[in-house]
Amino acid sequence: MLGKRLINSNSAAAGGSCTTDTVQILDGSPFQSISTYQLDGNANDLTTNYNGTASNVTYATGKFGQAAVFNGSSSYIDLGNSAFQYTSLTISAWIYPTAASNGIILENYESGGSPQNSGWVFRFNSDGTILFGGYGSAAYGLFTTSAVSLNTWTNVTVTFSPTSSAIYFNGVAQSTSSSGWSSPYGTLQYSTGGNNNGNPTNIGRQSYTGGSTNYFTGRIDQVRVFNSVLQQAAVTALYNETTTTATYSYVEYEGANPNSIAYYKMSDATDQLGNYNGTATNVNFNTEGKFGFAGAFNGTSSTIATPITTNYSNLSISCWVKFDALPTGGADATLVSKGFYTSGSSTQYLHLRYEDYLSKGFTFAIRNNSAYNSQAIAGVTATVGVWYHVVGILDSSGNAQIYVNGVAGTGITGAPSMTNSNAFEIGSFISTSALLNGSIDQIRIYDSALSAANVTTLYNEIECPAVAVTNAFNSVIYTGTGSTQAVTGTGFEPDFVWIKDRTDANSHILQDSVRGANKALLSNATSAEITSTDFFTSFDSNGFTLPSNTGQQTNKLNNNYVAWNFKAGGAAVANTDGTINTQVSVNNTLGFSIASYTGVGYPNSTTGTLGHGLDSAPELVIIKGIGGTGQSGGAGSWVVGSSLLGNGWDGSMYFNSTGAYSNAINYFWNGAVTSDVINLKNDWFVNGTNNNYIAYSFTSKPGFSKVGTYTGNGSTNGTMVQTGFEPAFLMIKRTDASGASWLIVDNKRVGTANEKHELFANTSSAESSSGYDIAFLSNGFQLQTTTSNANTNGGSYIYLAFAADGSTATPSLASSFSPTTYAGTGGTQSITTGFKPDLLWIGNRTSNLTNLVFDSIRGADITLCTSNTNGSYNGGGNAYMSSFDSNGFSLPSSGNAYINASGSNYVAWAWKAGGTPSINTDGTITSVVSANQAAGFSIVQFNSTSAANSTIGHGLSAAPDLVIAKRYDSTGNWAVQVPPLSNGYLLLNSTQALNASDTSIWNATAPTSSVFTAAGGSGKFFNAGSFMSYCFTSIAGYSKVGTYSGTASANSITTGFEPGFIMIKRTDSTGSWVVMDSARGMGSNAYALFPNLNASESNNWNTAFTATGFTISSAEAWINASGGTYIYLAIKEN
Repeated sequence: MLGKRLINSNSAAAGGSCTTDTVQILDGSPFQSISTYQLDGNANDLTTNYNGTASNVTYATGKFGQAAVFNGSSSYIDLGNSAFQYTSLTISAWIYPTAASNGIILENYESGGSPQNSGWVFRFNSDGTILFGGYGSAAYGLFTTSAVSLNTWTNVTVTFSPTSSAIYFNGVAQSTSSSGWSSPYGTLQYSTGGNNNGNPTNIGRQSYTGGSTNYFTGRIDQVRVFNSVLQQAAVTALYNETTTTATYSYVEYEGANPNSIAYYKMSDATDQLGNYNGTATNVNFNTEGKFGFAGAFNGTSSTIATPITTNYSNLSISCWVKFDALPTGGADATLVSKGFYTSGSSTQYLHLRYEDYLSKGFTFAIRNNSAYNSQAIAGVTATVGVWYHVVGILDSSGNAQIYVNGVAGTGITGAPSMTNSNAFEIGSFISTSALLNGSIDQIRIYDSALSAANVTTLYNEIECPAVAVTNAFNSVIYTGTGSTQAVTGTGFEPDFVWIKDRTDANSHILQDSVRGANKALLSNATSAEITSTDFFTSFDSNGFTLPSNTGQQTNKLNNNYVAWNFKAGGAAVANTDGTINTQVSVNNTLGFSIASYTGVGYPNSTTGTLGHGLDSAPELVIIKGIGGTGQSGGAGSWVVGSSLLGNGWDGSMYFNSTGAYSNAINYFWNGAVTSDVINLKNDWFVNGTNNNYIAYSFTSKPGFSKVGTYTGNGSTNGTMVQTGFEPAFLMIKRTDASGASWLIVDNKRVGTANEKHELFANTSSAESSSGYDIAFLSNGFQLQTTTSNANTNGGSYIYLAFAADGSTATPSLASSFSPTTYAGTGGTQSITTGFKPDLLWIGNRTSNLTNLVFDSIRGADITLCTSNTNGSYNGGGNAYMSSFDSNGFSLPSSGNAYINASGSNYVAWAWKAGGTPSINTDGTITSVVSANQAAGFSIVQFNSTSAANSTIGHGLSAAPDLVIAKRYDSTGNWAVQVPPLSNGYLLLNSTQALNASDTSIWNATAPTSSVFTAAGGSGKFFNAGSFMSYCFTSIAGYSKVGTYSGTASANSITTGFEPGFIMIKRTDSTGSWVVMDSARGMGSNAYALFPNLNASESNNWNTAFTATGFTISSAEAWINASGGTYIYLAIKEN
């Protein structure tokens, strides 16, 4: 649970925890326990580090179980040589003294060696006091001034470091004195000879060269040794342990947090603690991180400036970093920095970095004037594209250390302190130097020096899974009746319903439960709320009820409507977090709140804060005056502010306008929107005296909602934006230029392919039938439109997205491939495959026509021809195919000869990929992937660049054995890679033999389990353009990519299963691609089609499917020439 930590003898609490959504993840000081002696009938160490050997020791009832009994004259436990030689330590034991004589509890002592009389002693004195002392020339030590009672169990604990010491009785710190020792603490000394050679560490006696003394009289139980100083909470836990916990080699305790002063999750520059929001310059947060999102830095101009200027005497910085390029030529790449640099001696900084100078690799440098080489060195060099966890630590004693992936580097002592007023920076040093080319994630800054176990906890951090949210958001489509009607299907009782007439140009109607069901707002107007029963009647358990609508805004007969429904927290409750009291309905799981309030500002100079109810700072706030007796009676523009725009709350824009974001119309105090309140200026749009307002606040929640930004690229194969979920609702606004509307699309108002029907929050316009192409992906969306409302090249945009429920169906082998034959009708018809396909390959069996290929990423009405180099054909009105359906696909009435001509026969080969595609960042080029790992098949879409050796993520868990790639935005061959045979290429649209030595397509590089390689640059196949790739990897018992040699006679090929489909190509000579399947018939009369030809099928290919493969009895050169070399793809029919 939170706040609990295990002190373990070998490590901190095992395993990681889901903490990426937790601002303070270090819950105690997990110091390492080296040894635990339970003394329950033996002298074994529970950790096995230092097992003891008992002499003249008996065992009797102890504090817990049994204890060791010492006779005061000859009993002791020998722990061997070299035990417990630490500069800082904690020793705890339960003692039951029975005689008033000096007796050793635990001692490490050397009377000889160099220096002489070294080590330490933990002793019960004859007067009942307790001593801990360090032997040697300095003789550090302390005595308690109070005594331990005889014949009573007492827990005694000592903590000692070079800068502090304490002794505890039963968890309570005791008064102490040095009493003849030079100081109560200092540096313990250990001999380089003597003790480690002849004088062991003992429980119960002092041992030295020439004799032994100070035997303990009584019982000792539960001796524990730690190599660090335990905090008070841990000492208390040692005293409070139970019979059960006494059997553990660790102790549970509730401890104080190492305090995180800032936490940048890097989905933007927001500090999740709400204290130190950063200002990002040219940082792309639309990047997959180690956990969720990350900030991508371009190496030339990217930086994040924070407002943290404090010089912390104790400081720790933790982050994850992945490099796109490493610094060269003696340069540095900054993770986090603070300070300044001048050419003279006046230089001061701390710099967590990767350097290519004195110490190549990760370093943590601290410099004050001339102390240049004061840096901790990790000794780790990085690999591009790999995530590294890096921690830099500085304590008040000047000790500095660096950790990479949980492993400590070479630390330093005497690091200088910082006195400068410069702010911390991320990704840069003094704004423009040592710029990072790569991504940073999970930046945590602490005002304390973390322990090694703390670092381990951070390194073992586990990403929190997406919140399982249901019944929270839904879009409902309905038709007006003109009469009272209940609109159902939301799945919950909404608190906010936003209705828009899709048919006519009527205003948006916004209703919420905080204001009441008869109060309407218009997002496209400045008017105050309208009190009327014409728009809305009630919020219901599964939707809402509409009246007989005389105003015709929400229920006109035969008009079509959309209602976007949000769940807040039900009935509003009072919130007094701010100086302005609010009534709030909040759903913290979803990151959405509704707050009503009355202003106290204009015309007064009074500002005000209002509680929003969310558990983290809002990222988007929309405020509207709704009425009152103040300025303009509450009428006025809708005000929008966001932490993601400008410098964070330093400007605003209007919801009812096409205007850009501007700091000239700011209504919020910069940096004053926190996890509790929104700080308002005294403007009457948001804070007019005696005016009433409503505030809708949003903050991102993993798996459900996302407020984010992106930059458009003006391409129909446009920007890919990661949300972490499949959107159901998406609202977009351009922020850097005026003229763009607030665009709203959703997953219910859709056309063909990826077309979404648009509405605009700032206008009353009816819905357009043309729509915008915006693909909703399983983890984000892709802009496939060039409109200025969504994707102007270089344009800056903000968006609000809410998640769809998402599919819970996982593709399986039982529903992954099917060959199906059908007869064309020339009219609308549905073809059954047994599952919803993602790839359809259709061939006309009757006429000499090319095969057509359709996939769910490009859309049902967009096709490619296998026999030529042409780009995609867009059916535009369902000329080709209508839709991918839950149990097959539908064809239109166009009578297209390629797929549905009356009198023609067809075969359709259908594959199931992964359904809704996802954004994949495994490669250097971001791809869109729909993958069925169980069946070893994926569909990949990507936009190539001119980079020489690009890699593209394919989504499979194993390296593909067959990759087919085709440019679809222009002409280009169908390139085929068959790694089991060669990393050269074949062409699906050609009879040519294998070109085994060519590097112009695949760069002679085999695919890996995550990516395949595409050759770019001048004259290369992937130099530019948009591509589709279809990837196959062999799955035992289901699919096989293999090779065989022809025999010109009966030739049996083993696949390990009975195929339902085979595709064969001769590779050592020219020959067509040949496809046969079980649906059209096998055997002596087997039917074949030829993807590279405009040809009908032919028969008599004399090939049979067997229980373990297929047998070719034909001597046809395309499939079985004597000595010929062939490749094949075989798939089992489901």
